[in-house]
Amino acid sequence: MRQQCLARVGKITALALVLAGLVWQGTRTPALVDPSAGDYEAYWMAARLLLTGGNPYDLDAVAALQGVPPLQNGSVKVAWNPPWALAVMLPFGLVEFPLSRMLWFLLMVAVLFASTSVFWLRDGGPLSRRWVAALLCILFPPALLALWNGQMTPLLLAGIAGFLHSGAQGRWGRAGAFLALGALKPHLLCLFWGVCVLWGVHHRRWQIAAGLGITLAVAVGAVACVDPLILSRYQEMMAGDPALPPLTLTATTGAMLRLLLGAEKAWLQTAPLAVGACWTCLYYWRRRRSWDWMEHTPLLLAASVIVTPYAWPPDYVLLLPAILQAATRVSGAGTRPIGLALLFYVPVVAACFTVWFSGVAGVWHAWQPWAVLGACLIARKLATPARIPSTASNLGTLR
Repeated sequence: MRQQCLARVGKITALALVLAGLVWQGTRTPALVDPSAGDYEAYWMAARLLLTGGNPYDLDAVAALQGVPPLQNGSVKVAWNPPWALAVMLPFGLVEFPLSRMLWFLLMVAVLFASTSVFWLRDGGPLSRRWVAALLCILFPPALLALWNGQMTPLLLAGIAGFLHSGAQGRWGRAGAFLALGALKPHLLCLFWGVCVLWGVHHRRWQIAAGLGITLAVAVGAVACVDPLILSRYQEMMAGDPALPPLTLTATTGAMLRLLLGAEKAWLQTAPLAVGACWTCLYYWRRRRSWDWMEHTPLLLAASVIVTPYAWPPDYVLLLPAILQAATRVSGAGTRPIGLALLFYVPVVAACFTVWFSGVAGVWHAWQPWAVLGACLIARKLATPARIPSTASNLGTLR
């Protein structure tokens, strides 16, 4: 008993030291104190404009707030997120940038740790080894990049984790409400949404759509109380700016195809999505009678990141569930499978770090989701199936 207590204290202390190190490093990182560094600037500027009666989707207004000369508007960072995402950003615009950025950083750290813990436990990972999930999160380059840039993609992980946890309890309305977090960047979950529709119709889980719709309506209503024209302004921005995604060359498979076969062929950026949609329908149809959300969601998320027309390296944090699923399978399979899994996974992570620090263009990161997913699938093949707790196995068998 005493040894168990000491081991638990040691793990908690180690995680506390890691968190303290992240906070300390964060205070010394330009992205947390300089509004011109990182992507969080766009979120904070949008919230500021909204609170002061401005248009968060107006390029000129954002440029003026950032102090960018009118002729250099192309370098302005604008939050392209839909209006309901502004409800999340709004409270952080009430304070000055340094404090706002630090609060956002701490929130994202907490969200990442909580989400990875849910995925670990729901997929059968032992409670005593929950620290492994936190460690894998900390050592995953896209997770660190998301924190450094101030991206909101970790909130999508929280939405999926909440969906799985609520679904396991049969509370599908609440599960749908959690999916509103996934709608902050809906394109990143493109294939997941398709299966949600197919499964929801097949099993008549209308509560999911109701929970999602009500939550989004409340979020838009809250933003509309500040700016009644927010929906028309968003529509005007989406219809009037030719530089909007998916035309931008980003860190996606489609962008890589454009780079190799001709950047002027914009349709290539959406070609993987069409292929992914066909694969998703076939994948679900073959498993429709025994669909298990916990078993198949990690693969759906990874595939969504691979085929989406618009993504950046911080968005690869959505690969974490696939990594955690492979880890739970390997953790109970003995020393040899663990060693072999690390033999495949560690070089991939090392390569991700190398590309990150090399400063190459974002489009050249597009191989990373393929490599991470491949390493995870190999690790799962090397391991024996892990024991899945009843709360997790019930997730896909509810009718």
